[in-house]
Amino acid sequence: MPARGCGKARLYRARPQLKGAEFETGDGRRTQLRYKVAMAEPTIHNFHAHIYYDPSEVERARRLAAAAQDRFRVAVGHFHLRPVGPHPRGSCQLTVATAQFGDVAQWLALNRDGLTVFAHANTGDDLDDHTKHVIWFGPSEPLDLTIFS
Repeated sequence: MPARGCGKARLYRARPQLKGAEFETGDGRRTQLRYKVAMAEPTIHNFHAHIYYDPSEVERARRLAAAAQDRFRVAVGHFHLRPVGPHPRGSCQLTVATAQFGDVAQWLALNRDGLTVFAHANTGDDLDDHTKHVIWFGPSEPLDLTIFS
């Protein structure tokens, strides 16, 4: 169904612009907001993508991290051979700028070479960042969340 006044169909309605306690619907009507203040989401400072590996997979993980660094100029952390922090096995951390994360995520999805990658937002809330703000590439693994309590 075409949106009013535009003459062509749209997949989604025009996004309303917040203006105090009212907003315009895009077709000239005004509607009251249910809340007086717009809901705020946490700010994402950057993302971490942790490459998980077993001792026999370290070289494959090193190649993946080097390829990500060459392609996206991401920071590559230390290659831990044992569990560290909440991570259940050896891992290496890539630090990814927020604006770059979409591109890096797409690349990791296609190029992880069978390795599991645990990615999460960094908002400053460590527990939520490791439980709610996450993406797994490959099978998910249990984290040791006791360090956040």
